[in-house]
Amino acid sequence: EQIALDIRYEDADLLVINKPAGLVVHPGAGQPAGTLQNALLHFDAKLVEIPRAGIVHRLDKDTSGVMVVARSLRAHTRLVEALQERDVHRQYVAVVLGAMIAGGSVDAPIGRHPRDRLKQAVVDEPAGKHALTHYRVRERFRAHTLIECRLETGRTHQIRVHMAHAKHPLVGDSQYGGGMKLPKGATAELVQTLRGFKRQALHAETLEFVHPGSGEAIRCTAPVPGELLALLAVLREDAAAHAEAEEALTAYLMEAGQNRAQHAAIERVAARADFAALAPAQRRAVELALRGFRLSGVALEGAARARFLRS
Repeated sequence: EQIALDIRYEDADLLVINKPAGLVVHPGAGQPAGTLQNALLHFDAKLVEIPRAGIVHRLDKDTSGVMVVARSLRAHTRLVEALQERDVHRQYVAVVLGAMIAGGSVDAPIGRHPRDRLKQAVVDEPAGKHALTHYRVRERFRAHTLIECRLETGRTHQIRVHMAHAKHPLVGDSQYGGGMKLPKGATAELVQTLRGFKRQALHAETLEFVHPGSGEAIRCTAPVPGELLALLAVLREDAAAHAEAEEALTAYLMEAGQNRAQHAAIERVAARADFAALAPAQRRAVELALRGFRLSGVALEGAARARFLRS
């Protein structure tokens, strides 16, 4: 089946392709055509002689990025062995929910979910197989984090399951709890972008391995796709705008001689309809009174309201 392939490396032994999100790797129930395997057989008819048309590992339908495909039986055998021996370096980038403080590792066995057969889960051995994911923070936003993940094993849905297990599911991954999370005061653009992001924010960025024929070190990369770049751009804009507002607020509080608790109390009292109806001079008097208190935010608000109501 003629489907365009983004080939990052090609020789007689193998192909490295950049799989787009939305492309299924293997034909299956309900998806007999329109898959990567169909595309590969059209590109090179000799791949019919290789198990699974040369595909030695897979990416989920909605995960983008680099994959290696064997074009000879020798290459297929050696690539499968390299994967089993963990001699293939696979590096991903992902956007997860929550502002992570630091990187780490998730060492937790993965197996079939005990109730939902379409999902994987962290389950005890022997039902679960050993799985290890390393991750580090690349960029932190207000309520999200861009991370880099490196796989030591290759279990189905491994990064998605492990990050959900770590309480940081992937953005857009409804299957594993990656619902929409908005920082306080999120812009309309950020809300719209997150609502419109309909796939897990996961991309296979780098693949490194030893060539099965020549022994040469091969390193292939795939650029982060446009929809993921757009998400990151909006998250950066939101973080930058918030940082600018924080700086302005800090400067204002220092000039006004207030602390944050006092400022928060003023904002809460000022939000009341009856306070808004006061003349400017009266409102200013309440604000000045608030600054004089050395109380917590809650007590400050209560004291301010009492003084306001008595006036």
